[in-house]
Amino acid sequence: MTEALPGSVVVPLGKPVATAWSAVDGDRATVLALPGTTVTVTSQELELWREATSGQERSALLERSRVPGPRATYDSLSDRGLLAELATTRERVLAELASLRLLAHTPITVHERLGVVVGDARGEHYRLRPAVHEVYSLAPAVHTLAAAIYAVAGRASEAGSNDLEVILPQRLAALVLAEFFPLAARGMASLMPAAGSPS
Repeated sequence: MTEALPGSVVVPLGKPVATAWSAVDGDRATVLALPGTTVTVTSQELELWREATSGQERSALLERSRVPGPRATYDSLSDRGLLAELATTRERVLAELASLRLLAHTPITVHERLGVVVGDARGEHYRLRPAVHEVYSLAPAVHTLAAAIYAVAGRASEAGSNDLEVILPQRLAALVLAEFFPLAARGMASLMPAAGSPS
């Protein structure tokens, strides 16, 4: 069972694509890809960015962070479009996800005991709820994560499902967002700003 999300959560945006030692800074620099650009971050910034895969409110994230002076680091990441704070209430969650895309970075495979999983059936993998799995599979092909959620909820309703967690888009959106965090922590998926959405 997926734990309920707090009223708002911080999400990491972008995907790490390269890491190198910077002789100038004496630190490891990581390049994160965003639509149409890349952003280079320090090791401390990357640590806070990774901590944002835990699905916490901003205050809890900053309080529990292992990064020294996390507020300044948070602001730096947020200002460069690498962190976003999303409302997760039923009234707001779909509007928040209408400005984001979910990208899958890991294939879908079949585990002999668990069935369909995201990741390597013989290595690191994660099992999604069936409806969330459908959203995960569809999301890279549509413009926004919200569009994928509406499509999957609509299909389930047309097929006669009476599961309110699946046929009501707001509820399905909360499930999808909750299950995004374990995927993000494993590097299996990322959220990106949708093209044309405000930054």
